[in-house]
Amino acid sequence: MTVMIHSSSNQKTSGRQQAEIQQVLLFGGSTRIPRVQNELVKSLGGIELGKRLNTDEAAAMGGVYQAAALSKGYRVKKFIAKDANQYPINVQFERHADPTAENSEPKLIDRTLFQRNNLYPNRKVMTFNRHTDDFSFDVRYGDLSFLSDTDKRSLGKTDLLRINVSGARKAYEKHQDTSESKGVKAHFQLDDNSLLVLDRVEFVFERKETEAERTNATKDEDESTLSKLGSKISSFFSSSGASSSENDTNNTTNSTEETVPTNTTETTNDEQTAKPVDEKEGANATDNTTTTTTTTTAPPLKTITIREPLEFTVEILDYADPTLEARANSVKKLTALDTHDRELLALSTAKNNLESFIYDMRDKLEHDSNYKKATTPEEQTKINEKLSETDAWLWDDGINADVKTLKSKLDELKLLTKLLVLRVREVDLRPQKIQELKDTPELRVGRDGTKKIVPLTALDTHDRELLALSTAKNNLESFIYDMRDKLEHDSNYKKATTSEEQTKINEKLSETDAWLWDDGINADVKTLKSKLDELKLLTKLLVLRVREVDLRPQKIQELKDTLNSTENFVRTTRILFSKREEDEKPFTDADLDSLEKVISDTYKWFGQVKESYSKLLPTDVPKYLSSDFDDKVNLLKRETNYLLGKIQRFVPKPKPTTTTPPPTTTTTAKTPVDNETKVEQEQETTSTTTATPEQTEEETTTTTSTTTATPEQTEEETTATKSGEGHPEL
Repeated sequence: MTVMIHSSSNQKTSGRQQAEIQQVLLFGGSTRIPRVQNELVKSLGGIELGKRLNTDEAAAMGGVYQAAALSKGYRVKKFIAKDANQYPINVQFERHADPTAENSEPKLIDRTLFQRNNLYPNRKVMTFNRHTDDFSFDVRYGDLSFLSDTDKRSLGKTDLLRINVSGARKAYEKHQDTSESKGVKAHFQLDDNSLLVLDRVEFVFERKETEAERTNATKDEDESTLSKLGSKISSFFSSSGASSSENDTNNTTNSTEETVPTNTTETTNDEQTAKPVDEKEGANATDNTTTTTTTTTAPPLKTITIREPLEFTVEILDYADPTLEARANSVKKLTALDTHDRELLALSTAKNNLESFIYDMRDKLEHDSNYKKATTPEEQTKINEKLSETDAWLWDDGINADVKTLKSKLDELKLLTKLLVLRVREVDLRPQKIQELKDTPELRVGRDGTKKIVPLTALDTHDRELLALSTAKNNLESFIYDMRDKLEHDSNYKKATTSEEQTKINEKLSETDAWLWDDGINADVKTLKSKLDELKLLTKLLVLRVREVDLRPQKIQELKDTLNSTENFVRTTRILFSKREEDEKPFTDADLDSLEKVISDTYKWFGQVKESYSKLLPTDVPKYLSSDFDDKVNLLKRETNYLLGKIQRFVPKPKPTTTTPPPTTTTTAKTPVDNETKVEQEQETTSTTTATPEQTEEETTTTTSTTTATPEQTEEETTATKSGEGHPEL
């Protein structure tokens, strides 16, 4: 019954009819209950329920998708979630009597401020037209007839706020002689948390501007226009310079524009009210220009809006905040409850510890061989009697015992079994400690003949230092001999270095080699590493040039292969999806256009690279490195894999199916003959469709509906089929 009530309530709230519901998705643990599912199907008129969502994770995943949709770092399917307030909010106030009307009496007015299901955040303004004195109004919930009696009781009070506005009379008296009252305006806001906030209250007046104000405003506008014109002209001279052409200057001086006010009337020279044209003005005008005169009229006076802010206080009519005394009493009660909970926890912990010790010791005495060997029969009997006595007490007098008594009973048992537990623990740890004693110390004899025990940790540190020193020497010596060998025998190194650079490197290698077998015998690890770093820095550019020469053909071929495969992918994909509807395509044409732009940019970049390589000498440092080729290849592969991923994840929408009687198929092939009447041939088959003679034998299909094929369609389908055979991954 509850499921049906909530279902109908949700439909009513959303404003949707049952016929408009296409699918119902279940989430939440309770939707697994078969009875809930059955009742929901009945209330929805037999609509099949969607059970593909993980009911435990659906709400969390919805939050994740909403966060991804709101962020700018992810591209997700359009996901819309709207927030709306649950209850309508009204404003209730007393409308003052109109002094100009007869039989006008005060009346209590109730106006809706925010409707139910009003989206938030949102702002609204309520105007009180007849209030000229200080007044107050209430904010409360509106019509709640859609709630059940239980929900109304849970909601409690329906009055929310009382707003007391002050300063209205003072503002009205200030402007009543010069301005027209437009009422008191209250600005409300329903913020992001669906909380009602009154931003401000103001008294609004309107009046017409005076002639003095208009004159001052006109002067200000003229001055502003002149200053803008002067700055514009000065910018022309400052930007063009002394070499500007005379034609531009003449065009600037001879072309003048006259700004005419909006409310103007124009008359030609043929009218009687036309004025004679000045000779100077006529000299600058062309013969084909028609001279006009304008008669200006004064524009209407502007309306000035005056806003006087009013003070207001907010009185909470809903559940008021607790007083300091009530808060203190609540804190006191919570503290007492916490203390009681801690006492209960300590009591239960003491009982569990005592009970666990009793059963654990009994089990060890009966089944553990070490405990049996470590205790005598008399001692075992004594311990068992004490355990039985404590166990009986625990379930009799110990039910109401306090924590102190329970702990004392546990201490008595631990004291009785202390020596037994010690003996068993020593038997267990003895082999391990003896082995540690044998392995840890080592006897060493010093130069003076004294004997001392050296810890193994010190020996390990010394061995690590010796290993690091020998490794540093070997690395430096290996680098020297390896670089010498490359400079003498490797053709790539010979081509990539000049005679001066080769001489400098050889001299540095010989110098370091001599130092290594002289002063370097007693050098430390830091010094050896610094010498190796100096050699690496000296030969860094040489090694880079040689490495680039070795990798260049491989990287160029890899880029070419990637470009070819990417172009084939784009061409084949366009052929395969050219005749499909937009809903049947896994991606849009813009995705393919983006990939084609990447291919075009890569070809341009590759042309620049080949031009740079054609001018590159073996001894020059290349501008384009192998890492740049890797970046281009990775970009092409990433874009292609992105489209392939969309194809793999794409699930086309199911098409509506119509039931037709099997088992035969009627195929009609139409061929126009010299603009005369068309000859229709019909042939009934059970498994294949026969098309026109131009169709190939590979296009036979199994169907249960009437198919019409033309030679042009057959050739296009054959082309699409053959093009797709080269890309089985699609």
